[in-house]
Amino acid sequence: MTGGLAGTSRRWAVAVAVVAGLVPWVVVGWENGAYPLFSFGFVYPETLSFTSLPVYVQRAGSVPPEFRAWPVGTTLWLAGVLAAVVDADRRVTAGLLAFAGGSVVSLALALSRQQTVTGIPVGAVALWLAAGYVFVARTE
Repeated sequence: MTGGLAGTSRRWAVAVAVVAGLVPWVVVGWENGAYPLFSFGFVYPETLSFTSLPVYVQRAGSVPPEFRAWPVGTTLWLAGVLAAVVDADRRVTAGLLAFAGGSVVSLALALSRQQTVTGIPVGAVALWLAAGYVFVARTE
């Protein structure tokens, strides 16, 4: 496929794309502590309990408008992983991962608008590095 990834480069692209979605996307800090928010859920450090994104949506009834960047980013990341798996054009894969990174920044900003809360978009860096890797790792 033109513009796709071949062999080992393709496998590495898939691995890098997957790992970018498994690191904490936003570290949410407040005056009493912090917790990591992942693409698929978040962890309460006090109780070491995990709440998945679908469970959060079910409990909340819907995703509040200011936090919709979270499921959008997760969807873009999953689409980027799928694009890497099926060896789509590198620009498509990299673009999806880059836009997912933008969603993570948007989510961190939305979280930071709350008083005494700071969102640090760690995952955006991982997603943008993955997008860069996928874009330059192309071999023909």
